[in-house]
Amino acid sequence: PSAERFSGELRKTTERLALEVYHWPRIILPPMKRKGHVVIDVSTVTGKVERWTFTKTHSKQAYRDARKASWGDLFPHTPKSVAVRPHFAAAEQAKEPQVKKNRKTRRSEAGLS
Repeated sequence: PSAERFSGELRKTTERLALEVYHWPRIILPPMKRKGHVVIDVSTVTGKVERWTFTKTHSKQAYRDARKASWGDLFPHTPKSVAVRPHFAAAEQAKEPQVKKNRKTRRSEAGLS
């Protein structure tokens, strides 16, 4: 009976983690490892790019996982500090296609015929 109960709990935990993984951010650049802290850039579920800092004093497990993480990994921990990366947001807005216009088109739009 205890083995069946254990396998049922294991299945529930596995299913819960499988659903939770969809809400974890992904590391988009290699982690920057410094003395006493690690800085990683992540892309959140909402599409924002944030810079997260993990220190030794924050959480031993989160700090270790941040040091061992690599580019492209999903990262389940919450950071000690968050900074939004504004230049990534500006790049997203600048992705609108730019249509090159020839001189004749520009002159006609300006009313200079």
